[in-house]
Amino acid sequence: MRRLEIGADEAVAIALSIAEASSEHELFVSMLKAVEAFRGETRFCAYVVKHQKAGVRISADFGFPHHDLPCEQVEDWLLRDGPKPGICHGLAEGCRSAGAKLMAGDEVLGAIFMVFPDKKDGGQADEVNQNLVEDFARLGASSLVALRKRRLSTMVLEALEQSEEAIVFYGEDDEGVIFSNDAYHRVFPHYPSRRELQGKKHIDLYKMDLEAGVINDPLALSEPDCYLKERQALAERLVDTQREIQKLGKKTYIYTRTRSQAGAIMSRRIDITEQAVAEARLRQREKQLQSLVYTDSLTGLHNRPYFLEYMEDLAIRMKDGDLEAVSVFWIDLNGFKIVNDTYGHIYGDSILRKIGRRLQMGVTEASEMVRYGGDEFVMVFEKAVVGEQLEVLANRILTIISAPINHEATSIQIGASVGIARTSGQDADLAELLGNADLAMYEAKKQSLCAYRIFDPQMRSSMIERNALIDDIREAFDKEQFELYFQPQFNTQKGSLVGFEALVRWQHPVRGSVPPDVFIPIMEENKMIEELGRWVLMGACKEAKHWPGDLFVAVNVSPLQLRNPHFALTIGRALAQSALKPEQLELEITESVLLDENDGERSQIETWKKLGVQVALDDVGKGYSSLSYLSQFPFDKIKIDRSFLKAFEAGKPKDASAVILHAIVELGKTLGKTVIAEGVETADQLEYLRSVDCDQAQGFYLGRPMPAKEARKFIRKSRSLLWRRANMSLGS
Repeated sequence: MRRLEIGADEAVAIALSIAEASSEHELFVSMLKAVEAFRGETRFCAYVVKHQKAGVRISADFGFPHHDLPCEQVEDWLLRDGPKPGICHGLAEGCRSAGAKLMAGDEVLGAIFMVFPDKKDGGQADEVNQNLVEDFARLGASSLVALRKRRLSTMVLEALEQSEEAIVFYGEDDEGVIFSNDAYHRVFPHYPSRRELQGKKHIDLYKMDLEAGVINDPLALSEPDCYLKERQALAERLVDTQREIQKLGKKTYIYTRTRSQAGAIMSRRIDITEQAVAEARLRQREKQLQSLVYTDSLTGLHNRPYFLEYMEDLAIRMKDGDLEAVSVFWIDLNGFKIVNDTYGHIYGDSILRKIGRRLQMGVTEASEMVRYGGDEFVMVFEKAVVGEQLEVLANRILTIISAPINHEATSIQIGASVGIARTSGQDADLAELLGNADLAMYEAKKQSLCAYRIFDPQMRSSMIERNALIDDIREAFDKEQFELYFQPQFNTQKGSLVGFEALVRWQHPVRGSVPPDVFIPIMEENKMIEELGRWVLMGACKEAKHWPGDLFVAVNVSPLQLRNPHFALTIGRALAQSALKPEQLELEITESVLLDENDGERSQIETWKKLGVQVALDDVGKGYSSLSYLSQFPFDKIKIDRSFLKAFEAGKPKDASAVILHAIVELGKTLGKTVIAEGVETADQLEYLRSVDCDQAQGFYLGRPMPAKEARKFIRKSRSLLWRRANMSLGS
């Protein structure tokens, strides 16, 4: 078909006049003028579809016989795919008509109709007219869409300018401020003018706030640099929307930051200082504030209140049969408390944020992920996670958390314990499910720094037994069921008794004798070990006062006691009340306690030394790098772990255990330390210790742990030269 042919310059002029129209009327006037430039005097009519397709209206009428073209017919054509209306009445002789829809993609915007004078174009006149109308319909439709967008943008800009909310826009790619309204400058009167604020970065504005002293945040007041880093980190995490309650001077605002898909950011502050205004605004923004309530402000994850409601919803869905199974991964960080205590809570918060972000990015399969509280996270999968999938997920979580975390100039590494539980069926108890996952997590803690365990019913039985044991321990204090035992220690060369190690025994009326390796770990986990430690220290000192002055008593010190800055007072009190000479008291510390290399622990030991007591490093060589501790800490004695003697074989002096034992003895002597070996159970072991010049020995071969009365008898017997010869001679 032949199309209307016009010059390039004319086409541009026509398009601009129509595209730049500021109203529908001006748009259609420009269209009419353009048509008449080609076809002469033209009668023109334009119909526009109303909002939400509520009908059509006449937008322009320039001499058109629209009584022959009722709106009802046009509406039927445009909105209900009816027949195209024709114009047959009212046309002057020799005139021709044409019409076309205004289309934007699949959307019908309206229609235009024109009546032209007949220019005697032959048989193609109608075709040319129709092509002309369709060309202008396409141009008119695109111009009408652009006009509406411009009008909407104008209305939005006017609304932003007149809004009582303080609004500022930042450009994409950290472009800085590109718009701020008057309300924003009323909130921040210390900012420069709107023009001068253009291009300022987000962090630049916070610096101006700090200089003006309008921020009431405690961190901003005490550590402004840390506060700026926190705000910068918060801005960098912005993906969708962030909300918080912010205090500026004497006013309080709801502060919202939203990032568009293009990367631009809109910041809004709503004044909620006045109660009446606050109530009205809070009602309008209930959903926004609800989101704030359910979000952990530190990590951006959902929080515990949200999680509890979410689990209630899951329970309903399972009961109704809409959900078949649920799996829970309960995650507890290991070593996080040490990070907090060592580097401070701001550093610890940064670690939690990074771990939260890692988990979000690395475990996208989770249906829900929350920070339950402190250093605990929970993941929920709305399905049964089993087999290889479970193993892969659990190991991935452990790998994500245990990867080194770099913060400023420091790199740290922490671990995690993961408890996994699952349930299915309409009778599922989700409260029990959470308890099961928690139990499995505690079982994982017993394994290693990074481990996971899957719940099995035996764990609950063990926990019930464990809780009963805890109750019995508390009762044991009240009923004085604990008793001190003493195991003798000897000089290997002279065969003389040098002292005793104080040990605690528990005789339960029903359980019988409960081994220390059962109740001691439980007391340490439940913060009861310090009470027991004080009791042992006081009792040991009082008993040792009855011994000859050349004998000492060795007392084990727990990790909690070592980290307690008041423990030195406890030592002093025990010595004063018992009247025991300080040099008769020896405090034993296991090398595993010193793994953190805390300066506070070194200071503690030095304080004990100032009291005059002796300090020994226990379990040397058990599995940690204890050699460096010998030079770093002021130990008087080192105690070789029993595992070396246990592996020792008589007649094999070149065996690895014997060589290592000999090396430790030599090292201790070189450093001027007394060396004692524990676990002596045979004459061959004792003979070897004497041959390598080990100073002291302890073990069942020399004497088992015994009650205080028997220890006194043992002392009297040991003072007998004949007894010593009979029991300590290498030939016996």
